[in-house]
Amino acid sequence: MTAGPQATGPSFWRRWLDQPILRSIGGVGAAAGLSQLAAIAVAPILARFYSAEAFGQFGVIVAYCNIAAALLLFGLNDAILAADDEVAADQLLSAGLKISAAALIPAAAASALAIDRGYFGLGPLPIAALLVVVPLLFCLVLSSLLQASLARRLRFRPLAAGYIAMGWSRAVGQLVGGAIGAAYGGLASGELVGRAVACRTMAKGLAANWREILAMPRREWAMAVRRYRHFPIQRTPSTLLSAIAVGIPVLMVTSLFGAGSGGQFSLMLTMLMGPVAIVQRAVGDIFVGHFGRLYRHDPHGGRRFAMRASVLALAGGAIAGALLWLLGEWLFVLIFGAKWQAAGQMAALCAPWIALMLPVAALSQILIVTHRPGLKLLFDIAFVGGLFALQLAYQGAARGAGALSFVRDLSIVCATAYALYIPLIAFALWRPGRVGEL
Repeated sequence: MTAGPQATGPSFWRRWLDQPILRSIGGVGAAAGLSQLAAIAVAPILARFYSAEAFGQFGVIVAYCNIAAALLLFGLNDAILAADDEVAADQLLSAGLKISAAALIPAAAASALAIDRGYFGLGPLPIAALLVVVPLLFCLVLSSLLQASLARRLRFRPLAAGYIAMGWSRAVGQLVGGAIGAAYGGLASGELVGRAVACRTMAKGLAANWREILAMPRREWAMAVRRYRHFPIQRTPSTLLSAIAVGIPVLMVTSLFGAGSGGQFSLMLTMLMGPVAIVQRAVGDIFVGHFGRLYRHDPHGGRRFAMRASVLALAGGAIAGALLWLLGEWLFVLIFGAKWQAAGQMAALCAPWIALMLPVAALSQILIVTHRPGLKLLFDIAFVGGLFALQLAYQGAARGAGALSFVRDLSIVCATAYALYIPLIAFALWRPGRVGEL
């Protein structure tokens, strides 16, 4: 009697690839890739439709809106991720929607004053720019609240759909704006269209009882805000400093080396940091969703999961940095033409920055789940302080250096800051805080 063939289990690679987090990263990562494919596809056309000055003004608008959105969120998007149960998460979502909506009117007045007085580099803009600035500000706040809610519920399919919808609708809007000669308004309007479409897609995918959330009595959501008050107190200044750190390099390059170098740097950031931020945010949302659920029920298992994820993330960042160092200049010349070669050189010089920012920014979500937002504030203060120190150095002794030297040193400062962030994340993982602890 011969024995029949024995059934064999799935291979190691099949079991590894079937893990929920890897399937989620694959899906959302692919969606982020498709979203950025739209940006890459239209980039050569946009570079011919819009001038360097238009890209610069668009960069100022986006930087200003990101900074203002950081204030209007009051850290409640991070509080949603850290909430101990779904009831508290819904209460915080209701609070975020209502508080930010109430603050939108004074934010619009402040934006009008900034344009009139020329604050934040908004001086060259007409007052009509408010028609784009205020809705874009609202969409940035809403999308952050929705992304946090989707990640908490592990609903990554609508999150992925939102990324795809944003990328392609933004590309179409910016192409139309360029075709009609709308200058910076075309770029900003396209960004607004993309964000609005993404918000609608994610709101439908959340499958929440919106009537109940919007009608929630104030005493309920106010109780949740008081319980998680360390997020508004600590995360608001931290998020504000993060937004400043993202937006200020363009202003630094422009002020030190003129509009030409500023335009090259702005295009580089638009094409490089935009995709990097979306991919990092996509992976970060998936990581914090799975890590948060595991850590709340099994802290030791959550730590093991975070350690494995850290190794993979750092390896991925190293590969991305190496590719950028080797191919950055060549790709920019290929896509945009020889006149944008300096932007490609700047991109290659930013390789160390990107190599560490990609993994560390995603892993920093650990500070949210472990209730250690104060460590993020400490990092942001040191990061922004390093940027201002670099600015002062180039205004003084290094004034004769060129823009490429400045970008090289900027990359070193940013990479060093992210390297020093790693011990803070490890400390939070092994020494978590408590709810309500300041």
